[in-house]
Amino acid sequence: MNNIVLVDNMGRHAKTSPLGPAQDLGSTSSALFCTSLSLLVLVLLTSCDNSRDEHRVKDLVLAPGERATCGEYQIEATSTLERTISWDGATRSLTLWPREAEWDGHFGAYYPGPGNHWTEHNGVSRCVYDESVVRFPDRKTAVEWLSRFPWFDGDLVDGKTYCASKVVPIRNQLNIWLYKIEIQNELQERQE
Repeated sequence: MNNIVLVDNMGRHAKTSPLGPAQDLGSTSSALFCTSLSLLVLVLLTSCDNSRDEHRVKDLVLAPGERATCGEYQIEATSTLERTISWDGATRSLTLWPREAEWDGHFGAYYPGPGNHWTEHNGVSRCVYDESVVRFPDRKTAVEWLSRFPWFDGDLVDGKTYCASKVVPIRNQLNIWLYKIEIQNELQERQE
């Protein structure tokens, strides 16, 4: 096998290679650079586009622009999956993760609060968040479901939205649960 000397268009970087015919490294390097750059741009555009997840989201409580108050916390949906949470003069943001399958009887979206992802404010540097529409056949079943969670010390807002929040100081963690409760037999009665 013959070694071929590869030289760029300026006569620099002489290398020997058993790989094939001599090439102009100036054009080869440019082509390789353009191909690599195109792939990098494609990957970046794909990974930065949250809208690809937004069409899969089912059963969220808040639509973009809507707000809810949960105890001392004000929550705003700035987009389908983006939430800002404000309290005591601070505002923090998070991006929800849509559920691809039912979890505990509902879809919706959540944020698991990995690490200390926020700048600390009043002892809170992370948030665990759950938001969903939860459907029940009757009011009794809904009450039983909520009573399974003794840490839910929330309010039923406007007769259908349940919101609870709790700070866990040892973890610097704020937990927020935002559920829209739908009772099937009451929905049917209203439709009839």
